[in-house]
Amino acid sequence: MKKLLPVPFLLLTLTINAQKPNNFLQPEVWLRADKLSEETTVWEDQSKNGYDAVPENDSALRANGIINFNKAITLNGEDSKLNIPINLSSASQLTILTVYNSKGTLDERAIWGATINPGQDVLLSTQRVTGPQSIAKYSEGNMNLPVVNTSSQYWGKAGEGVD
Repeated sequence: MKKLLPVPFLLLTLTINAQKPNNFLQPEVWLRADKLSEETTVWEDQSKNGYDAVPENDSALRANGIINFNKAITLNGEDSKLNIPINLSSASQLTILTVYNSKGTLDERAIWGATINPGQDVLLSTQRVTGPQSIAKYSEGNMNLPVVNTSSQYWGKAGEGVD
């Protein structure tokens, strides 16, 4: 009897269809430092939607940093602004996954920011996330180690659900 028990489980596992990540993970913008070429003027959107990140000061982007043995872009937070030409005015929700490592542990530093509509901004810093009507502090100080941050915000009308 012990030898027959694994056979039904094996047959059961072969007939079950698991969810495929492609069904729900389709980002509008996907920027990866490991996909940068040596001399480039834009950070190419890997989702193929054409939302390439363009440096504001026209400097070349270089993956000259490392986070956990992976290529990373070093930004100084002052003149390293990147613009992504995506129109968020019709959006009612936003989810951004960010991996960063802030070397400065004293001052709060901006990580990313976006303008949804005039007067409606969202942003993430090393210590807080802000949305159209909210501010949430998630750290009392900067962490000098790699951080994986997922920020999900929804600002739709009351009573509406999230698609």
